[in-house]
Amino acid sequence: LRKLQYPETHVEYLVIAIDANGCEYEYRLIVSTRQNFYVPNVFSPNGDQQNDYFNLHSDPSIETIDLLQIYDRWGGRIFESKGGHPNSSDGAWHGDSNELPVNPGVYVYLFKFRDKTGKVFLLSGDVTLMR
Repeated sequence: LRKLQYPETHVEYLVIAIDANGCEYEYRLIVSTRQNFYVPNVFSPNGDQQNDYFNLHSDPSIETIDLLQIYDRWGGRIFESKGGHPNSSDGAWHGDSNELPVNPGVYVYLFKFRDKTGKVFLLSGDVTLMR
């Protein structure tokens, strides 16, 4: 049994068997796992209880967010949280920096998290903050 690794979420197992007559049989099994998580590209922390915070959205395979960082357009880190939880406001960014609201605009994010198997994920991109 040989395990052939493919990028990200695919693993191929190759089984080769030889019978008593010397005939060779080969069987390939490709296992594909799919992680279900996403990051919104816009949010509006205006207190209306809709899209008021920015966070990772995930299925139950992700329990904890190791790190969330937010950067302004000049590369200055304006927010950081550790140990937050997806799908909640716990550890999420609420559109502030040093407890003051930031201006509407485009900000860069970095998420670091791991799934229940211990696989580490890094996600980065930009999010638009609207008021």
